[in-house]
Amino acid sequence: MCRSGPFHGFHQRCKCLVKCLSNFKGLRYGRNGNQGSGTNLNTFIRPDILVTAGPFRFTRNPMYLGFTLVLVGNWLLWGTLSPAIGVILFFVAANFWYIPFEELRCEEVFGEEYLAYKSRVRRWL
Repeated sequence: MCRSGPFHGFHQRCKCLVKCLSNFKGLRYGRNGNQGSGTNLNTFIRPDILVTAGPFRFTRNPMYLGFTLVLVGNWLLWGTLSPAIGVILFFVAANFWYIPFEELRCEEVFGEEYLAYKSRVRRWL
């Protein structure tokens, strides 16, 4: 097999494109699934519905978990170290800024109901 020329790695790039597009489709499905529950997705808007069904039964943050897994998958797919920077930056931002902010808001809005949910369902997995 020839390892040089303009089409070197073309097959792997096509596979990567297909996987990235399927990841995007999965993210859209997750977004539409949440909107079906009637809640908003904006982090900075007051939460109006506490969703505990579906993937929220297993993790309090399925969208952050899913996106982290997509980033890890793409990192492994590319086979280089540089995408790890994005994984680490996203995880740090989500775990130490977004999620604590959202959890505090949920505690304020939903009170004991959210605290009970928080005690039985883990943040990530």
